[in-house]
Amino acid sequence: MSREQTSDKHHSTAAGLSLSEWARVADNSDPGGLPHALEGLVGSRHVEAEVNKAWKLIRDGLDRRIFVDGAPIVLVRCPGRARIFGGHCDLPSIGGMSVDVATHQSFLALVQRTTDALVRAENLNLLHHPLCFGISDSDALPSNAENIRGRSDWLHWTERQSTSHTWEGLLKGTLAFMRTGWLDSDRRRHRALQNQGLRILISESDLPSGKGLSASSALPAGLGLALNSLWEVQPGHSSPLLSSSELRHLDYAAYLVGDLGGMSDITAILEGRRGRATVLWYSPDRVDQRPLIPADLRVFAVDSGVDRMDSPGSDPWLSSFSRHTKTLGNVTPPLAVLWMRHLSRTVEELRPLEDILLSSGSQVSRCGLLRELTVAGSLSEHSYRPEFVDQLLEQLPNNWTLERIQEVLQASLPDLREELVELAADLAPLGRQPVSTTRIPMRQMAYYGIQEIRRGIAYIGALSAGDISKLVRLCNQAHDGDRAIYDPFRRTSEGHPALTGWGRKPPKEAFQRSLPIIDAWVDQFRDFMEQECGPEQASARISGAGLGGLISIHVAAQHHHKAIDWWRNRGHSIIPIDPSEGASLIHVAH
Repeated sequence: MSREQTSDKHHSTAAGLSLSEWARVADNSDPGGLPHALEGLVGSRHVEAEVNKAWKLIRDGLDRRIFVDGAPIVLVRCPGRARIFGGHCDLPSIGGMSVDVATHQSFLALVQRTTDALVRAENLNLLHHPLCFGISDSDALPSNAENIRGRSDWLHWTERQSTSHTWEGLLKGTLAFMRTGWLDSDRRRHRALQNQGLRILISESDLPSGKGLSASSALPAGLGLALNSLWEVQPGHSSPLLSSSELRHLDYAAYLVGDLGGMSDITAILEGRRGRATVLWYSPDRVDQRPLIPADLRVFAVDSGVDRMDSPGSDPWLSSFSRHTKTLGNVTPPLAVLWMRHLSRTVEELRPLEDILLSSGSQVSRCGLLRELTVAGSLSEHSYRPEFVDQLLEQLPNNWTLERIQEVLQASLPDLREELVELAADLAPLGRQPVSTTRIPMRQMAYYGIQEIRRGIAYIGALSAGDISKLVRLCNQAHDGDRAIYDPFRRTSEGHPALTGWGRKPPKEAFQRSLPIIDAWVDQFRDFMEQECGPEQASARISGAGLGGLISIHVAAQHHHKAIDWWRNRGHSIIPIDPSEGASLIHVAH
């Protein structure tokens, strides 16, 4: 799909129907009606469940009477996203990719524009209380909105809010963020929403919350599409309320509920296509390809039963371990890039290396520069080859202290001192955390980043070719790069997490997003499937941000039920993954 077509999808207008008109549509079995519209989004296997969800939502809307009589209402479908490959190398410092699908699990929302400056929102999930607030209340429109012009400003504002309920925070966060100076520098959106109101009713959901399927990105995505439609249908508004880029930025609404992600999750939700994967590259962000999922491949997720360590209410020790691990993942790759630039200035045969590292046009070592050392970057334009990169990585130190690294780099790179100081400041809090180890796994993490990009490119090719054995092999290799190096549930006499057997080897690449118990399950599953089905018929790897959460499974279709039974027999819940269309307005013939 072209960029223009993608933009049209995000800016399309659905002729809003009154609630009574939606009720007639829901009760009508015409071929062009609701079943037809929803089948185009989720396929025949799931259409009945989606129709029932929509019918119940519309009937409840009639009973609850929160909508204004006669005013147009749009119906929007909000799926989650499942990450089937990649995801850790999407860090800006690495600039890799992720491969995602929009889930068939979703919720639906009815959204109406009013003129009373009030937002009234209700949810059929009884755990979510009804909301009523002014659209310009201080927790939905920051008093200093025009001065919030970047991530740090937005983070500072969200940290001072007291929202404790996820769905309230996501709704208010979306309305607040879209009117900040960061996204609304000319205040056009601020003026468009002034004295306007909204009525919102959310359906029951089969999208699991807190399981790594980006449920927190689904509401901002759907609400953004609904607002675009409702404001575009008004006379005199020739441009959308939110551009495609601005819609993707709405992932930052989740900062209000403590989810400090970027734009990748909502982009996958907005860009999803039924039956296809979406390949997202980072730094700069772009949608690359949408390969078909092979007919003889099945993908599903397993709930590990281990809560992600950065989940709200986690044990403080485990939360600290998560912060420590993820901070290393954020900061160590750009530190490795600085070391490579040091090598280019001190080793004669490496002198052209710095040109490659800066060929992305950025002067900051955090923007996709490791990618430049792969065939996805600038390596192919030079005489260097992958074998050279492997030799280069061997020259990076591993498990040196930050102080020792600083000492070498400050002497070699005086012009980059400010950048080094900034990176060191990001790492400094690690020394104050109880799980602290001040040694930096520079070589292992840089090698992981480059290898994961290489694997990702090979994965996309194997997906397009329908090569199940290669897909399985790549997923297993990716998990090995993610295996637990430290065990947060076992401590040394100094109070630090103990090294695992894998960590003591030590492995060539390591990004530590798995846990020892998950590694044990993965190994047992692999062994069982190989004995029962033969080699390279099934894979298991930690999914998403890791450190608990979901395990992603790839399996040849003929062995699908055997794989599911293995996990179910051990008490694990299965989450089917059937790629659907991304967040969409529901269009019906009326």
